Amino acid sequence: MVAMMRNPLSRLIALLALFLALPASASYPLISTTTIAGSGAGADAVNGLAQDASGNLYAAGYLTQGSGSDIWVAKFSPSLVLLSSYTYDKAGFSDIAWAVDVDTAGGGVFVAGVVASSATYAGDDIWVAKFDSSLVLISSLSVNGPGNNRDVAGRLRVSGGSVYVVGRTSETIGAASWVARYDTNLVLLSSASLIQFEPYGFEVLPSSSGSVFAAGSRAPDAATSVDAWIGKFDSNLVLVASAALNGSASNTDQYHRLVDDGAGGVYA
Repeated sequence: MVAMMRNPLSRLIALLALFLALPASASYPLISTTTIAGSGAGADAVNGLAQDASGNLYAAGYLTQGSGSDIWVAKFSPSLVLLSSYTYDKAGFSDIAWAVDVDTAGGGVFVAGVVASSATYAGDDIWVAKFDSSLVLISSLSVNGPGNNRDVAGRLRVSGGSVYVVGRTSETIGAASWVARYDTNLVLLSSASLIQFEPYGFEVLPSSSGSVFAAGSRAPDAATSVDAWIGKFDSNLVLVASAALNGSASNTDQYHRLVDDGAGGVYA
């Protein structure tokens, strides 16, 4: 399985920006920490965090178990005491959760990621699941693009009674940036697929204006570098506008996060 591209330099830059923004005289002592390890010898990781109204934390990622990785979701108290957890191994290959969010109105916990298509590994499928607040699985779904290759969910957000997921799907020719909207029972309401070269969806944001923004990267053609990409959709996920940004080094450029500006636009 090939996981979504993640730029470690962008994480370092974000951390440096955070530290530079802190007052020089500030003191931030560590209050608590916890470590979770899988049974295998490989890496274990948390890729997403969400918090409920009571301050409990939900973490989503993967644990290495045996020869592959398993989806892992956990609930911690505000003091990082493990309250419950869930693991999922679909077919013995690498399964990864990339995002988690909490429905503050309905109480559900939603997770998105990627699972192996079959025990013989015929590619990867997008995986979206709904849990109750104790991480008991309520329902789940898989999305397999027509190309039967690499389908990956990169980000999930719950807003206004809908669940928004962004990622990429494999197509008969090439791949597509993919955005979908589900109700809180995981019934599909609308979706959009934009066929592009090397697309990846890293972020989705339903804005206060009613529009939905998606961001990630794509290549303008098969022979060039990868550009940062952002798209604006209406509430039915019809594309309204899009833009791409190519850095001067002509290498790989990506958008990973969006913030609502409160006036109909976003910061990327």
